[in-house]
Amino acid sequence: TTIQYITLNAGQLTSKGIDVDWAWSTPVDGLNLSGAVAYTDTKFTKTFITGSGPDGISGNADDPDLDGRAAARAPKFSGNIAFDWTIPMGDSFQVGLSGNALYSGSYFTDEGTLTDLRQKSYVTLDGAISIGDPDGRWKFSLIGNNITNRIWVNTSAGRPFLAAPGQGLPIGDDLIVTQNRGRQVFVEAAFKF
Repeated sequence: TTIQYITLNAGQLTSKGIDVDWAWSTPVDGLNLSGAVAYTDTKFTKTFITGSGPDGISGNADDPDLDGRAAARAPKFSGNIAFDWTIPMGDSFQVGLSGNALYSGSYFTDEGTLTDLRQKSYVTLDGAISIGDPDGRWKFSLIGNNITNRIWVNTSAGRPFLAAPGQGLPIGDDLIVTQNRGRQVFVEAAFKF
């Protein structure tokens, strides 16, 4: 089996969209809300022959042209909503609560064919609770990233060492993928001198 990695340059990629960010200091003392929403239309807008047709040989008539297809890792819709709440507990310390919900629409994970692996839309949650000095001299925090342990695919590609067509060996469409980290929990101590 011949192992090769090919770097390709798309003829043209066009991206347009809109992004709206907002923040609100609520009437509740110490409570702030924020968020963002984005619409992105990103696609190939000129001929882009990838050389990944069904025969696996570059330069043949059956190689797909990705002109008009969405780019990889470019969801049409994404956004987040977050809060940050600082609650005074007398003069000696304060409690902090924060959370963030992130949404990503579905997206292609590769740029090889018209039917590449597509990651489904997902939501992930982060949060933190802390206690600390009101003047910021010290703070202890418990932080959770991806609390719901949601796993998604960032990128995908053909599996190395898979036999090419015409060699009398099984041919598959296996993929290797990169993914996010699962749930992460941290304890953090911060001091200012």
